[in-house]
Amino acid sequence: QPSPCTINKLLLTPKQSIQHRKGDDGDFRQLKANSVLTCHHWGWICWSYSSRLGGRVVLIEENQIGGDCTWSGCVPSKALVAAAKAAHTCRTAAVFGVKATVSDGGARSSDPDATTLNVKCDMQRVHDHVKAKVAQIAATETQEVLEAKGINVLMGRARFISRHDLIVTAQDGSMHEIHAERIVVATGAKPRVPSFVKLPRHELLTYENVFDLTQLPHHLVVIGGGPIGCELAQCFRRFGSNVTVVSHRLLGTHDKDAQAALGQVFETEGIQHIAAHVQSVNKVHDQTYSVLTSTNIELECDKVLVAVGRIPNTHGLGLTDCGISLDKDGGVIVSDTLHTDSKHVFGAGDCTSSPQFTHLAGYQGFMAVRNALLPFAEAARKPVIPRCIFTDPEVASIGLSEDEFIAQHGSKGDVMVWKADKMDRLMIESEEHGFIKLMYTKRDAQLRGAVVVMSRAGELINELSVIMANSIPLTQVARGIHAYPSYGFALQQMCSEVAVEGLFAGLTGKLVAWFKRV
Repeated sequence: QPSPCTINKLLLTPKQSIQHRKGDDGDFRQLKANSVLTCHHWGWICWSYSSRLGGRVVLIEENQIGGDCTWSGCVPSKALVAAAKAAHTCRTAAVFGVKATVSDGGARSSDPDATTLNVKCDMQRVHDHVKAKVAQIAATETQEVLEAKGINVLMGRARFISRHDLIVTAQDGSMHEIHAERIVVATGAKPRVPSFVKLPRHELLTYENVFDLTQLPHHLVVIGGGPIGCELAQCFRRFGSNVTVVSHRLLGTHDKDAQAALGQVFETEGIQHIAAHVQSVNKVHDQTYSVLTSTNIELECDKVLVAVGRIPNTHGLGLTDCGISLDKDGGVIVSDTLHTDSKHVFGAGDCTSSPQFTHLAGYQGFMAVRNALLPFAEAARKPVIPRCIFTDPEVASIGLSEDEFIAQHGSKGDVMVWKADKMDRLMIESEEHGFIKLMYTKRDAQLRGAVVVMSRAGELINELSVIMANSIPLTQVARGIHAYPSYGFALQQMCSEVAVEGLFAGLTGKLVAWFKRV
């Protein structure tokens, strides 16, 4: 019997026929297809697009339709962030002159600081809230929904036996042999767990199981200061846990000003950050763990969250046996058109060596299907990718970093930074750590990179993405009226400043200078 791999989704876009055959290695159903796609969360874009191109689709799923993003990534984490923000809003209501009235043993208090002392988080109800939101979104991509759209769904596990053939072991034990002319691999990623973590997997928290907690940790140690680590650290601190983040720096390689801003917020909220690496994680006794840092600080805690990145989910897929190359982390190596070593096999999303963003995976999934099924393949690797970390404030960026921008453009470029004290909406909301940073070339007013730190940074970065993707000069952005006092109004103000500077640096500036002399 074939040894099946662990993958999350397969999508078939076949002109297919199904036959049965009996062999020495089992009872098989044969499927012949003109295209096969092995996909993760963004599989729905693949099958939707494939269907519109005239193909029939079969979806093969091992666990849950929807993948990481729906079940253990974007959706539950943002539901948790929303719950944590509600707790924080209650605690800080006094800043806005809102008094909390609480009841304690019959006594009532209208102390404006009462919110700080009396906000309690019921983790069981927080858990239920998160799961309800996951279920609400997952309901749009169930097996029944897909089958109603003409998608054949097969729950099972699969592996490649050639560049054109797959073996799938269904959950009912039946075996399926699939032949396809083209294959797209997009199997997602899974948490990276370093070798120094000496804990049973079921006692370790990662993004895959942290949303199953129904009791609040007393002391949570977060290993890793990237997007996942920072978002979850802030959430649990706002729920009431003591939280320690151990990482060389917060936000990894992100903008230094953004790192400093989030560090100040974490300090204000009582999140301890130890700038070090972790040397070991061990169990001391029941429900107590020891985390030893490279600075010889030993932390005792009741929960350890490992958030040090993700690795491509390609193990056991059989790709190398088919001559398809993987990188050192197991990622599928693809060209600009998302081809692998084989002209018949494509890769897309988190299982490749591309940056791991859901929105990029969706774009690549679309382009992989386009290049698999249509002639004249188009490049699908875009250098302009918006990024957003959903802490509070949110931290968003796009394009070049400040160091990269200065190295590439030097004196031909300019860096404009507006802090909170220049932006009315941020002052209204008491967002003292926010800022917008624009990096642009002076000659053509083209935006080359940007960083936004504010509570609506993820929304504003979308406008900046459109600006960069369409090469719209900032001077033209200034002509578009933005609503006041929205968060985006400051962007128009900054672009207007760029326009005025450009105006006076040119012929108009020389004429004004001449009139002054006259």
